Amino acid sequence: MNFLFTIDTEVYPIHSDWRSDALARDIDRDFYGRVAQGEFGVGYQLEVFARHGVKAVFFVGGLHASCPEVGMGPLTKLVELIQSGGHEVQLHLHPEWVPLSKGLSVPDRGYLLTSYTQDEQQELIQTAAANLVRAGAPQPIAFRAGDYAANNDTLNALARLGFRYDTSYNYPYLGSTCGITSDSILWQPASLEGLVEVPVSCYQDRPGHYRHCQLGACSLGEISATLKSARLNSWETYVLVSHSFELINNRRTRRPVGPRRLVVRRFEKLCEHLAALSSSGTVSTCGFADLGTFSLAEAQPIKGHLAHYAWRKVEQGIEIIRARSRPSSRPASL
Repeated sequence: MNFLFTIDTEVYPIHSDWRSDALARDIDRDFYGRVAQGEFGVGYQLEVFARHGVKAVFFVGGLHASCPEVGMGPLTKLVELIQSGGHEVQLHLHPEWVPLSKGLSVPDRGYLLTSYTQDEQQELIQTAAANLVRAGAPQPIAFRAGDYAANNDTLNALARLGFRYDTSYNYPYLGSTCGITSDSILWQPASLEGLVEVPVSCYQDRPGHYRHCQLGACSLGEISATLKSARLNSWETYVLVSHSFELINNRRTRRPVGPRRLVVRRFEKLCEHLAALSSSGTVSTCGFADLGTFSLAEAQPIKGHLAHYAWRKVEQGIEIIRARSRPSSRPASL
């Protein structure tokens, strides 16, 4: 089974004076996870992946490079770092950068890609993809919209631009930010609007409720158990979501930013687990360029265990207490 360890890699100006340092402090926080206790962002994640032989896919936001105060430099450095570790760079897009970017004919319609017309979406995707290529990445073939805010117009725009895969479909987000429609619920890859939709994996964590598989939002027990269940149900892909800043907390608060120790430990243990599964030949961590053909057959949903769900709630409570125990010592940021 293919395991796609996907990492949304994005930055946004939270500091109100971000123009004065060309976004450097926000980049340090969001891309590289630099806090007083060390680094927990892309560089650290690459080290852990290398230690265990895990391949990942970094969905890199390319639109910030169109902002004159930022430019191509930070994106070029990031792409070079990711590719030096043998990992894949694909395209991520947050329209929050539209009013801050230069050279676009697209008006600002808000932070959701689904608020834009198909032609406008195509221009934004094309611009962001061109920035990635200018930064040294191959032409992207896979896409994920920020906040999973894609619709069928997005898929048509991607197909027109030559993309082969989209992975914005997230079942728990349907009807809120995700606007992709299909004849049936997508648990596994399906042909849709001229490309292959590879849905974010999700599972029933408690009766009547589904949760998407995200490193910082699921316990290690939930991830490992649903991974096993997916294999037993003949799933061809398991798509896990993470972020470049997934391992730090207090990103948007007045409290000092610090490591999410529980999630850091979960990340390292998961990579150990994936290495063991890879050695046994049951799971292959890969990129989208490594994927072969899919059966495109309908699949059955998978379920988690209530005990793992309960333990996750305990872990979340511990995390909240730890994050809030940090004194509010740094100035407010925007």
